[in-house]
Amino acid sequence: MPWKEFAERSTFIFAGQLLKAEILDFKATRDSAVRYTYKVTQTFKGHATNLVTFEAPLEENINKEVGRAAIVALRKVDEKWVLSVDERSCWKMENRMKKGFGGVPVYDVPTALITALPEVFREEVEVLVPNGQDFRAEVVKVFPAGRIERELAKALP
Repeated sequence: MPWKEFAERSTFIFAGQLLKAEILDFKATRDSAVRYTYKVTQTFKGHATNLVTFEAPLEENINKEVGRAAIVALRKVDEKWVLSVDERSCWKMENRMKKGFGGVPVYDVPTALITALPEVFREEVEVLVPNGQDFRAEVVKVFPAGRIERELAKALP
């Protein structure tokens, strides 16, 4: 899905921290769902709020780790918030290791599923990558948290 279509479809995009993830059907069937509650720390699109709750199918590979930060894109269906598209609507934050074992927080943006992302989101960063039982430095393109949080609202319709 092209970035422009993704951005237009999403009516509420925010950065936040997962406070609670509740499985709604303990049978763990294909129809099982999880209710997510996020503390909103920054709103990029839509009305600002402190908390948001939405449901998503259990099978969606989205942030289920309480305490982890993410950027989430939602839309309303019948007065309920749902993922804007699917798992590409949740960009988990992770830390990549730099030389000297410092960290750089980045968002895991699904570039294979969202195409034509604004280039301003990316940055080349030297990080340590596994190399056998050791690590080696490699320059890679990543989505640094600070850069995404600074540029995302500007790139939205």
